[in-house]
Amino acid sequence: MNGSTLSIIDPHVHLFDIENGHYDWLKTNNAPFWPQKYLINRTYVDNALYLEEPLRLAAYVHIEAGYDNESGERELAMLEEKASIPMCTMGYVDITLPHDDFLYALGKQSEFRSSRGIRYILDGSLNEIKATLENECSYKNLAFLGKHKGTFELQLDVKNTELVVLVYAFFNRLPELQVVLNHAGFAPFLEKEESNQASIYAHQLDFTNWQANLLLLAKLPKVAVKCSGFEMSLLNEDKDAIGAVIQYTNEDVIAVVKHCIDAFGSDKVMMASNFPLCLFSMSYQDYWETALGALQHLFKDKDENQREALMTALLHDNAARIYGIES
Repeated sequence: MNGSTLSIIDPHVHLFDIENGHYDWLKTNNAPFWPQKYLINRTYVDNALYLEEPLRLAAYVHIEAGYDNESGERELAMLEEKASIPMCTMGYVDITLPHDDFLYALGKQSEFRSSRGIRYILDGSLNEIKATLENECSYKNLAFLGKHKGTFELQLDVKNTELVVLVYAFFNRLPELQVVLNHAGFAPFLEKEESNQASIYAHQLDFTNWQANLLLLAKLPKVAVKCSGFEMSLLNEDKDAIGAVIQYTNEDVIAVVKHCIDAFGSDKVMMASNFPLCLFSMSYQDYWETALGALQHLFKDKDENQREALMTALLHDNAARIYGIES
């Protein structure tokens, strides 16, 4: 923070160059089959990340978005060419590649000054994810990444206990690797009181599982978490929802951020936007005002200096330290 201005580093954005990139996941006939997907199927450069005073975007972290997963360095080249404010990038490399192939792909990306590491999403069936984690190349490749101070973006469904136990066992063997959990592990929201009792119970069970499993992941040797992607927990494939606004409440955000802080500590939690997917719910400006409001509520009992230090950490300093950003 600087006077009345709140400086933000947004550590989870996706910028697109639709004309030149692949972005298979954005195409109508490909999964995920979100009916709102067409709303973001366009080019975004970083001037779309505009914030009005008193908020100021000091820097951002681009997370790979499928520009070209065969040659991930092409995405980094595009981003550096178009960047107008400080940024860094997390590229894509398949962690199951033979080690020499992994080193070649990672080396091509490491030539770019913005490169900080990679993301590899753990999705599919439990057996498919288990096969990925049991692949000796996966371990050897990520051990190399950790040894050379790279960061790994970890994305998975944290309410799935069996999956989380597998993931914990794998990454606990990699003490040098900086792991960053994306989207708070897709935290589920508690069902509202007007819902039927069975639905309330099911959502409470999901939330309780997420809480417990997050506590386990927080014990990993070198881990942090990004509170973002709140809209992701409510996305579905209902074709009647075309153009529908995905709504979540301030209370939803507060509950997720509070537990992340309780689990990881305030020095390992970052607020992030998941732009442009956050636009399914609200504007970029409104998103950050919502995030700011959640933090103000959580820290309302702190004195002014403590409150400012905590908010600065979650909005700026933690991301600057974890990703090595000068802004």
